[in-house]
Amino acid sequence: MTSGKVDLCYERCGTSLQKLKKGEACGADSFFSGKPRSITAKSLEFTSAFQLQRERFLDKLELFATEKVLFEYFKIL
Repeated sequence: MTSGKVDLCYERCGTSLQKLKKGEACGADSFFSGKPRSITAKSLEFTSAFQLQRERFLDKLELFATEKVLFEYFKIL
């Protein structure tokens, strides 16, 4: 996130897990695994963030063989 605050919570029950602020990130588990998200990020105030689209990332990753191997490794952890 580049500014603001968000609350990470489970979608099913709404239980709050963690609050994030500027400089922190979320969504890595889903990004690497390709599995659906189980956690929702709810903005607590005006928030700006960068979004990295997995499909675009994977397209670019095809140009970098070593990094692609590392990505595949992290996907199975």
